[in-house]
Amino acid sequence: MFTIKKIESFNKTIRMPDYLINQLEELSSNSSISFNQLVIQCCEYAISHLENSISSTYIQSTQDFINRKKQIKAEFLDYMSKKSNASISSISQIFTDAIYVTQPRNKELDIDFHSLLTSEMTIENYQQSLESYFYNNNKKNPIDLSKNYIYCFTLLKKYLEETSQI
Repeated sequence: MFTIKKIESFNKTIRMPDYLINQLEELSSNSSISFNQLVIQCCEYAISHLENSISSTYIQSTQDFINRKKQIKAEFLDYMSKKSNASISSISQIFTDAIYVTQPRNKELDIDFHSLLTSEMTIENYQQSLESYFYNNNKKNPIDLSKNYIYCFTLLKKYLEETSQI
């Protein structure tokens, strides 16, 4: 179904040098778009092409995730507390279980977390790796344990997808 969406905007006065205003006015006239629309497009382009932009939240690698882990955890706790009745300690445990492969003590798994986030590695392969790892380390119920870690990971991945971080 077609729905009309109004883009909310606000007025903001900005000051620009005359030469820049003249160039933008000429460009907007030659392109048959409004001055305002041209300025918006220029700003959006500039922001999207900034290196290490503050507004850039896209997770680029496992190390990038690890560097931002505290921030992501805080945001995930807030997100999950609004979506469920679980306690903060339970949600914190979900986060810890979700990032199990990023913890140094689990490096034997040799799984790249970013590959999981971007689906380069399938959930099925991850589960098999976990089951094998738990079995080799004499963990009780390796199948159930791996299913729990997979469930936690999928919750985190869903959050990261919804917030456009992956």
